[in-house]
Amino acid sequence: MKTDNLIRALTSDLAPAGPSIEQRFATVLLPGVVVALILFALTLGPRPDFMAVKGDPRFIFKFVITLLLALCSAMLVWRLVRPGAPTRLQVTALAIVPIVLAAGVVAELVALPHALWEPRMIGVNGLVCLASIPFFALPMLIAAILALRHGAPIVPYVTAGSAEIFPVFALFKWRWWRRYSEWPGLPLATFPFLPLPLPSKWHIRFLPAMDLTQYGPEAADNAALVKEISAHVRREMQQAIDDILRRRSSIFYGSVFAREKASSAAKTT
Repeated sequence: MKTDNLIRALTSDLAPAGPSIEQRFATVLLPGVVVALILFALTLGPRPDFMAVKGDPRFIFKFVITLLLALCSAMLVWRLVRPGAPTRLQVTALAIVPIVLAAGVVAELVALPHALWEPRMIGVNGLVCLASIPFFALPMLIAAILALRHGAPIVPYVTAGSAEIFPVFALFKWRWWRRYSEWPGLPLATFPFLPLPLPSKWHIRFLPAMDLTQYGPEAADNAALVKEISAHVRREMQQAIDDILRRRSSIFYGSVFAREKASSAAKTT
């Protein structure tokens, strides 16, 4: 068996269940665009002299800027649905929009007499645009947020050192205390006898993002699967905490991450 066929056979069971996050994003964004067009038709509608000005370069330029901004923004948001994905191309494309807009403004200033610069700059529909543009963009924004929310990964992080600001010396697990206070126990700590926190050194580590889009939204109703994923996340977090505590030399000074950088630099050299 060829290597490609072997890899394909081994990974056949790992295929995502249901549509990908990109497909889900496109599916919910299309209704948002339709709702925005309906709102535009019901409120403002096309301008009365549309047929007369459709060939005007200034009128066409408005559509060019709007569509270019929408396209570049959609490309960037589309890329951001995958955490850690490179966005240099999308950001560069988005930066073209103000350049094209500035070129259009310069061309307008060159074509118009100086006396018309201020009236044209202020215009007559400024307040209408400020209110209508966010209003018409709201359905698409809601659709994009819903798509990104369903595709958001789990990014676990752990903190070591925060518990040492008020060390707990003993924990009294009285039944009556747990019954009435709903606490696991009554702690005996430096607080409130010593209300000042100790200057402990905190270490915060972010673990690799866990992409769960392969399970689909219906997996949230699967109690066994949710419990398994939760246990896996807790194990990863506990291992990270244990690793930090094992390599930490003091609770007040020193950095575990500095040692990691030094060891990795020694290995490369």
